Amino acid sequence: FTPSKYHVISRLCELLVVSLGRWLIVYQYRIDYSTNRKDWKVIRDLSEGGKDAPHEYIPLDNAINARYIRMTVLNVPDGTVAVSGFRIFGKGNGQVPGKVNGLIVERDYQDERKVTVRWQPESNAQGYVLRYGIKKDKLYHSVMLYDQNDISLNCLNKGVDYFFAVEAFNENGVAKPGEIVACKTAM
Repeated sequence: FTPSKYHVISRLCELLVVSLGRWLIVYQYRIDYSTNRKDWKVIRDLSEGGKDAPHEYIPLDNAINARYIRMTVLNVPDGTVAVSGFRIFGKGNGQVPGKVNGLIVERDYQDERKVTVRWQPESNAQGYVLRYGIKKDKLYHSVMLYDQNDISLNCLNKGVDYFFAVEAFNENGVAKPGEIVACKTAM
């Protein structure tokens, strides 16, 4: 029997752990939530066991009502804490914006790669998602916009018809898409 590199490395790690008299260090942290920054409740507690999952996705069994989230890091394998992204998904308790109206699409027929799109602003929208594509049911391209209700794009293909739609969103959700507007080529 000739041990493979994997077996040798695995055995060395086992000997190292036994000789140090402790387990390998894993990610240990706790995530709490609050509505007032005084009373905190636990969402996820890995302060005792931990696991080797630096990019963990944590779905909740039930929705929670939270205004503040905090993360307390107790241990990381290399000793340095660096959080590059902490995303929280959910919806607020208010009204979703209304459907976007007044969508105007103007193609530059001197250079068909350029188009200007504008629409009527929705009063309680935090932002908009402009969707576009080459068929009404294939709006696969998108641009997210904040604090503006118009955009100029320079990325269309010459000689190709496009379709555009805009959705408003805020912390309470995404509105139903507005009308889909066709943008024909000059040819």
